[in-house]
Amino acid sequence: MECIGELIVEYLTGLADFDEKKVPPFGLRYWLGWLGIFINLLMLALLVFVLVFSVIAFLKMKSQSTVLVTFFLLPVVLFWLWKTGSLIRKMWRLTRYYKPIDSEHQ
Repeated sequence: MECIGELIVEYLTGLADFDEKKVPPFGLRYWLGWLGIFINLLMLALLVFVLVFSVIAFLKMKSQSTVLVTFFLLPVVLFWLWKTGSLIRKMWRLTRYYKPIDSEHQ
């Protein structure tokens, strides 16, 4: 239960605790980080699909509801893209940090 609480706090704050003394390099938490990025990319793809669909619907029907959906989803998609990009950069830096440590442990 403590591990789940740590993961939730780390996700909400954006600060990951990757201490090689507590967590082994390329362990479960490392792969959970990449799984989280994969899920973020899937959600981003879904949001982009809905955004494109609403833009196409607006161009065809010109209704006010599609304008509202489009103007609501555009900043959400841009924020999600920015957040996913920062998560990918963080995991890439972590991978580069873990490479020499992992080779020392073997």
